[in-house]
Amino acid sequence: MWSATAIARICCVRRSIRFRNPSPFQVEAGWGFRALTPHPLHKPILLAIAVALLAGTTFSHADSAVQVQSSSFVFTLSADGSAQSWENRLSRTKLDLANAPEVELEIGDSPDSPTKVVLQSAAAPEIASDGSKVIMHLRSTDGSMTVDVTYQAYPKWPLMHKSITVTNSGSRPIRLLNVVLGRYPIGKAKTEGGDRGFPLYVDQSYFVSITHPAGFAHVEGSDFVLRQYPGAKLAPGATFYSMEAVYGVAKSGGARKLFVEYARSRMARVVYGQDKPYAILDSFGGQPEGDIKTNFVAGIAESFLLRNLTQLEKSKRENGVQFDYYCLEFW
Repeated sequence: MWSATAIARICCVRRSIRFRNPSPFQVEAGWGFRALTPHPLHKPILLAIAVALLAGTTFSHADSAVQVQSSSFVFTLSADGSAQSWENRLSRTKLDLANAPEVELEIGDSPDSPTKVVLQSAAAPEIASDGSKVIMHLRSTDGSMTVDVTYQAYPKWPLMHKSITVTNSGSRPIRLLNVVLGRYPIGKAKTEGGDRGFPLYVDQSYFVSITHPAGFAHVEGSDFVLRQYPGAKLAPGATFYSMEAVYGVAKSGGARKLFVEYARSRMARVVYGQDKPYAILDSFGGQPEGDIKTNFVAGIAESFLLRNLTQLEKSKRENGVQFDYYCLEFW
């Protein structure tokens, strides 16, 4: 083992860097109301307050289409939560999503015998006044599971973020095996890329991805699918939060460029100004006294490292050489 002196000097040479995983996506709680019996003179004031509070959110009727939109796209849903179309305003194209399911859930004790959950609309969708945010409310036909699907147009990019929460509203534990965050027909479109941890490009004007390396955006048969495998056990009342899905649109041929620029903008190295090459000094093979593999003595190896660190400190003083990391001789 190395002495405290060697360890302390190595720690002084190595520059520590903190990383965070910032995510621009936030979860917003719903409104809660309590019944009151106001004085008759106060009713006009309370009515004005209620109008002001509800100005940012409207509620659609069950027989109307729902749209999540920005200046770059329009994503159209039916009132029951299925996907109808995805319009790219930048390339002036539109994908027909053919009322594809936006959520698929499978439960069970074993991946070999999953049971598909049948979902239906549970309440009217919540829609922001500008269409930038939509929350769809679903539940299983047996009432044992409730599902909220949140769509949010990203203000600074031609993107939409989507997330799903699944709550066990029954009286028994549930094993959530598989979650599909979207299944859409390919039709005549051309797909490229995809697989676990990578985006899938559609006609090089659209992309879909999951913001987690364990998520899948890939082709299954005649569909492109966003999928994850949680295998999570939910006790009664417990809630599962899905991985976040990202939908992007670009001008014709620009989907890959958009994804790379967006991914770089979220990297910790970029966010914290550390997007530069790293200088790493590796001491392996730097011992001039022979082969350390055949002539290894802990004291000799430590004295070599201490001498190496002394030379490194001298080089830093005289030449301004600064390394980000110092790699130990590992034999």
